[in-house]
Amino acid sequence: MARAPHPALERRCTSHLSVPPRLCPAVMASARGPLGDLGCELPQQGSSGASLPPCQVTEEDLTANPGLATLLQGLAGHMDASGLSTGLARQLQQVQRELQLQRVAWLRWECLHRLLQEALLKADTGSAPRDKKFLETLERCLRLGELRLIVGLGPAPCAASPILLGLEVSDLQELLPPSQDLALLRECLPLDLEEWLQHRALALLSYYWPESDGAGAAERSAQLGMLAEVLVAEQRRLREARVRRRDLIGLLERQRAAYGQALEQCRGLLCRLAQEYRLGTQAELDQSNAQYLETKCSAMLLKARDGPEVRARWTSKVKEGHRSLHPQQL
Repeated sequence: MARAPHPALERRCTSHLSVPPRLCPAVMASARGPLGDLGCELPQQGSSGASLPPCQVTEEDLTANPGLATLLQGLAGHMDASGLSTGLARQLQQVQRELQLQRVAWLRWECLHRLLQEALLKADTGSAPRDKKFLETLERCLRLGELRLIVGLGPAPCAASPILLGLEVSDLQELLPPSQDLALLRECLPLDLEEWLQHRALALLSYYWPESDGAGAAERSAQLGMLAEVLVAEQRRLREARVRRRDLIGLLERQRAAYGQALEQCRGLLCRLAQEYRLGTQAELDQSNAQYLETKCSAMLLKARDGPEVRARWTSKVKEGHRSLHPQQL
């Protein structure tokens, strides 16, 4: 049965983060923080490697605002890549570690609780009277424990919330099974739990290594001992893969921010080159073409004007030579 987070843990999270209680879930859910969309990578003095989150700060912005680069460098020394301040990031890591410990402790009890519930659901109706009495006592104790949590009589009750129906712990203790049944439950429950856990562990082994079904008992016990190490290594690998994915996502965001700036710089460079080398040279080329056409027209006009006089002074031999070379022109 799923249980709500412990009130003391929520109060501790709120005190560590120094924010109002209604804002604590939002802060815990977002790792980017209020400055998650500001900042850029700047060279730092030293080897701290601090950097601001990606942003759309261009070289023109830094030139137009001389104090902006100094401000960003000062912020980079007090912020991490996610946008949180370094002090708040350390506090958040500490709270996350404590929360992880609380989750592990809760998960242990949750596994035992679900295991006992499954044992009650799978109980055989034709069991021996002793086993039936044991299961009835177990079910009654479980229900009383759940009722104690529901009415607000848990191990750490909240003083602000009233106790449901005005019940006390003594009222629930009166509903407990007889002492001899409780003694039988305490005696048999550890052995039964060990047997149920062994059965679940073998089922997990069969799921993870199906080829182990045909092995002997000794070999399966050895494989079961190795399974915990294999699962821990697999969990570590998945955790490292998540960290690597988060780093790659941050790198992708930085590259996206730099890509737009690079495209803008390339566009400006192309416009400048086109202005200087294409449009500037075109005027000179047009002027040269105009001079060439003007000279050619002058030559053609001169040839057309002086051509008859020159041909009139040609001798017969010259005319024969021109006629043989240019029969179309004479």
